[in-house]
Amino acid sequence: MFILPKPFYLLILLIISTIFLLFLILRLPSISYQTNQCQHLWDSSECKNLNNSLNWHPITCFIDENNSFDYFTSNIPPRLFKNKNKMVAANPIEQFSNVAIRQRIKCLKPENGLPMSVQWSPIPYFYPVQILQFGFDYFMRNRTEQRKLIERMLSNKDDFLVLKSGEKGFYKLNMELEKLANFQLFSDLPILLFSAKIESMDASFVIFFEERIGGNLKRRKLKLEFRQWPNGSALTLLNSKSTLSDALNFIPISIQFSGPLQLQLTSIRQKNFAHKEIFLRVAEWLLKNQDDRGGWPIPVERIFNKDEEENKLFLSAGWYSAMAQGHALSFLARAFNATGDERFLLAGERACDLFELPTSKGGIKNQLFGYDWYEEYPTLPSGTFVLNGFIYALVGLNDFSSFYNENKNSSNFSSKKLFFNGLNSLRSLLPLFDTGQRSLYDLRHVQLKGNLRPNIARWDYHSLHKFQKDG
Repeated sequence: MFILPKPFYLLILLIISTIFLLFLILRLPSISYQTNQCQHLWDSSECKNLNNSLNWHPITCFIDENNSFDYFTSNIPPRLFKNKNKMVAANPIEQFSNVAIRQRIKCLKPENGLPMSVQWSPIPYFYPVQILQFGFDYFMRNRTEQRKLIERMLSNKDDFLVLKSGEKGFYKLNMELEKLANFQLFSDLPILLFSAKIESMDASFVIFFEERIGGNLKRRKLKLEFRQWPNGSALTLLNSKSTLSDALNFIPISIQFSGPLQLQLTSIRQKNFAHKEIFLRVAEWLLKNQDDRGGWPIPVERIFNKDEEENKLFLSAGWYSAMAQGHALSFLARAFNATGDERFLLAGERACDLFELPTSKGGIKNQLFGYDWYEEYPTLPSGTFVLNGFIYALVGLNDFSSFYNENKNSSNFSSKKLFFNGLNSLRSLLPLFDTGQRSLYDLRHVQLKGNLRPNIARWDYHSLHKFQKDG
């Protein structure tokens, strides 16, 4: 009787096992990634520090129905295109969304409803880049959202004037110091707008609302004095961050005014959204906060390479950013187009001055191998040469020159020259950012004479570089 050798049995068993495993794999269900989004920090209870590292950063987790998750080390979402074979060109500054809920934004300041940042300081401050991206977010919402605007006038049952379509508004409701006026609010409209002539800084108003905590409702009130609004107008978001999910937790009940003031005709109203008002609020902030040099200074210190004494790069508080200047030019162009107000064109003219001023003199223009570079971070003693910030600066110069030339009939305006000068620099220096697999975030290592390794961009910034290039 012929007996097969033992290794042969093992080979047959291995083949059968392999076929069975392949069968199981082919039968596995496909995984759907239509997921909910959650945000955590590495040092939170949900996502622990890796290896007890002290360097934490925000992450975004995408969890599928099988409780598997992917995460992204950035607040920039992956860009998906309907046509997978072709990327559709778009202006990069029109891609910002959900800016108000970023981890680095602490709150919206009640006086003007604009975001305050804690990006490089524990004390909240106005960071021009984030304010402008916040404005771009609402600019695009105003252009693209299809939901119907709901706007209602408020009444306290007396002294109302019937307007068109049966709407109600108040005409100069004169109030004395000891008098109160109460207005019932619509619980489904989270945004309240009004305008008043303030006759004394003792005037104030109180918002009464209910906050949904778990399954319970808790009655609350918020008192604000008009001294916080010297221009006599206010846009109050009943939630601290203007997202629909958060707004659902706040149910407005009523507003009470007190003190000597006059409420103007049709001024007290509620809306389900106020995209255009927020966009114009950012535009007015630009006009009010532009300094004598034409810029919007960043009021916090920034230090690069903190742990490498010989390679430290510094930015003292009050520095300017080419990215902020570029964003401002894009925004001012759109504000002028929306309003026709030439103040926005004049502010844009002044904003171009810093592109001509060297970083050594407090400006944003640096040089690398004889080419001008507009610095997002104009560090000293040497430059950083950040790619995405430079491209955003070029986008702003191009946006503004297009609007300005069309309305001023000028072919020699500086923004156009600055744009083409920068475009020539980009064409010449862009290969230095190419590693063959992934792009570099900046070129700070070049002027540090080999004492610092190249700063390879995270995948989200590499994706942003590609998006900017194609846009």
